[in-house]
Amino acid sequence: MRTTAAKTRAVMLACASGLAMAWPAMAAPPASLDQAPSDVPIVVSIRDMGALIDKLDAAAGVIGLEGQARMAPQMANMMLSMPGINRSGSMTLLVYPPENGQGDPEVLVIAPVSDYSEFASVMGGDADAAITTLNMQGNEVRARNLGNGFALLSDDETLVSGFDAGAGRLAAHTARLGVNGGRVADVADITIIADVPLLEPMLRKGMDAGRQQAQAQAQMLGGVDLVGMGGALQEAVLRDARVGVVGLSVTDVGLAMDFGVQFKEGSESAKYFAKQGTSDALISRLPAVNYYAAWAMDLSAPGIRELGEKLRAATPRVPGHEEDGVGMGHLFRNSTGVSGVIGANPGLMMTGIMANTVIYARTENANGLMDEFRQTLEAANGSTVGGTSYNTEFTPASKTIGGVPVSAYAVNMDVALPADNGAAGGVGFGPDPQMISQAMFGAAGKGPRGYVAATEHGLVHTFSRSETFMSKALESAGGGAGLPSNAMMQRVSPLLPEGRTFEGYFALDQVGQTVAPFMLMMGMADQVPNFDAMPPIALGVTTDAGGMRIRLVMPNEVVKTVYGLAPLAAQMGRMGGMGGVLVE
Repeated sequence: MRTTAAKTRAVMLACASGLAMAWPAMAAPPASLDQAPSDVPIVVSIRDMGALIDKLDAAAGVIGLEGQARMAPQMANMMLSMPGINRSGSMTLLVYPPENGQGDPEVLVIAPVSDYSEFASVMGGDADAAITTLNMQGNEVRARNLGNGFALLSDDETLVSGFDAGAGRLAAHTARLGVNGGRVADVADITIIADVPLLEPMLRKGMDAGRQQAQAQAQMLGGVDLVGMGGALQEAVLRDARVGVVGLSVTDVGLAMDFGVQFKEGSESAKYFAKQGTSDALISRLPAVNYYAAWAMDLSAPGIRELGEKLRAATPRVPGHEEDGVGMGHLFRNSTGVSGVIGANPGLMMTGIMANTVIYARTENANGLMDEFRQTLEAANGSTVGGTSYNTEFTPASKTIGGVPVSAYAVNMDVALPADNGAAGGVGFGPDPQMISQAMFGAAGKGPRGYVAATEHGLVHTFSRSETFMSKALESAGGGAGLPSNAMMQRVSPLLPEGRTFEGYFALDQVGQTVAPFMLMMGMADQVPNFDAMPPIALGVTTDAGGMRIRLVMPNEVVKTVYGLAPLAAQMGRMGGMGGVLVE
């Protein structure tokens, strides 16, 4: 049984964590991986420790960190300024989780040294000994010279003496990372590699605990099967995944997080993710407007379509709500890609959140897709599904906008409240469906009402009767200036991976500018941050070569704004949420 020394290990991990907070840009796998065995459950590798420290203060200044939050670079600088340390070198941590999931992990650190003898002597060790004991902040750490500019550190002498030293291991890491894991490691400042087969017992234990929680939630939701589909996905990951990779980096725009997974060659999961997509082309078909959120999904790859059908078939239904009702499922089933944008709406209270929303479906049979939508509305007219009654309208070619015939539609929904919703003096236990409908679609309606039109290569579908907005949507769908011309989007989209199957954007500045007036009305004038123009949070997903890569970009301005909202969030928490603020 390997021994542990939690305090010493905590010091070593804290130093590494301090370095990990900086995340500068880079371009190849960290050099210290060449010294690391490839059969380790978890590997954490940092490319250039000095560059991390150089970037940390700049990042902290942009975000606005103060006090203790800025102590990490000071501690890291102290470590890197010690004689014998290679400040610009690469460092790797080898992490062995406990077999039973209890206790601290065992950790080996491959640290860069410019002069091992000087490093060991300064730390109170004997550089000539095969294994020496160092004094690191009052804790004993065993050290061994690996050569090639690296030293091995751990609090466990058995681990240090038993380590199989040697260079030339990068090829083995590259092989197990695969295409998608390699793409993460090649660009990330910090790379975390998880060997899924080696971690399966620990992962399975966590998944079993998650299933138990899901079963408890299912009872609260009237028996919805939340476990079946989730359990199938978890089993697929454990069965087919070869390696999972997390990457952290920083750019001039902001922080970026990568998540990659490579499935075993020939596995069922690998075949779903065999081809890249063109979601960027779908985003370009959306109008150039200020927006709350925008997204696009390429559905052209056979594997993605097959996976989508399986997920749709496995999606749990609430008992009594098995019927489809009125939905947008036909757009996903019968097109090669779908994109949408929820445009910003200054007149939120009157016209609703969805007033400036458009969905574009890429298809070479747009008229056929529109006719399917008409048939769906006609079939739903006068029906009741899951307690919701539908009255629908569809008027073909009701007018011409921008030279294109457009049809008008309307969906009016009446939702029957549960018998207990009006209990407790009429206060109710659930949200008022009418209020939700008005918030989404405006004060005058009970559901969406908009236009739908066929273009040369797709179907355009809006959620309001604004002719001006429909005109913009038709122009971009026909190849005119689209959403990618947005200056703030242009700052983040180049950071997303190429060949994207999915991409999404969330514009915090537009949401903030809409919400800020309500916050002022509630007496929070001194707590409302500036929601000046800022790049959106961006998400991109690439599927390729039997795996996938996901990248999330958090712009500096967004991180700073969220950090500035922390005091308000804390105050609302003390008051019991928004209701507490309202009654103050």
